[in-house]
Amino acid sequence: MSLYARMVKLQSARIGQRPDSRGQAILVTTSAEKGNDGQTEVWQGPGVMGVPPDVAYGILLPAGSGSFDAVVAVQNYALAPPSLAKGEAMTYSTDAAGSLLKASIKHRSDGSLELNGNSKRLVTNDLVGILATFITALNASLLAAGGTTVSLDISSAITTTVKTGG
Repeated sequence: MSLYARMVKLQSARIGQRPDSRGQAILVTTSAEKGNDGQTEVWQGPGVMGVPPDVAYGILLPAGSGSFDAVVAVQNYALAPPSLAKGEAMTYSTDAAGSLLKASIKHRSDGSLELNGNSKRLVTNDLVGILATFITALNASLLAAGGTTVSLDISSAITTTVKTGG
């Protein structure tokens, strides 16, 4: 069996299952020179998954006995490469057209992570603990002045996920 890879244009992408596949996967409809159009799976490394935009290109490799092909790499020329230093990496998403960067995580060479650019700041201290200390001090002052105490419940702000954007 010879291994012959070729570049193909990705026409559309969706999640589904081919009849000859072992399960659900990201499927792309491809077009290539000489009319070799088809539908195949996108194979990606562990822990990384993405549905490519329709403007992307991919490297198509035959798999198995040659009756099954897989796109193993994708390049999106509609999106300018990000500014990265040597040793850095980035994961990102785009709009459906593939031309606008929407969300990103840069893995910097100094070990830091940059979420959606460096113009937004996230709270990194124990905000719940700081506010509890503030309310305790405020209540002590209010009681000393003969007033009533206040309470603040921000337990709904506690999360295990981080979302930026505004």
